[in-house]
Amino acid sequence: MSASANIEDLSALADVASGARCVQVICLGLSALDQVWRVDRLFAGNSEKIKAIDYGTLGGGMAANAAVAVARLGASVAFWGRAGDDAAGHEMRSAFAAEGVDVENFRLFPDGRSSVSGIIVDSSGGAADRELPWSLSGSGRLASA
Repeated sequence: MSASANIEDLSALADVASGARCVQVICLGLSALDQVWRVDRLFAGNSEKIKAIDYGTLGGGMAANAAVAVARLGASVAFWGRAGDDAAGHEMRSAFAAEGVDVENFRLFPDGRSSVSGIIVDSSGGAADRELPWSLSGSGRLASA
């Protein structure tokens, strides 16, 4: 790639960042709500309880993460996907909107279940080899996803 091509690329990025040029992007795919527990150490055995030292919820899914990244770069972006008309679905929709992502085509279905994952991270920042996808069933009980 020539130096002039690099300068043109930087100029185009500057135009997007300044708002002088509107870029429209549609991200189509999965959104998930990741529930993350931070612990001092990972599980040592079979049946064990470990106290979490921190907890938070974060948006996830490759297309959803890309939509938020594009919005943060200043481009016009929409997320097209679906989730359940449940607490997780509403939380994801609100988080997208707060980031400036167009959610007109992010559909929440009354009988659908949103994708929710439980992730355990140790104090070194490494995720455990256990990711626990689950969702709430209509009865309010945990069900495997």
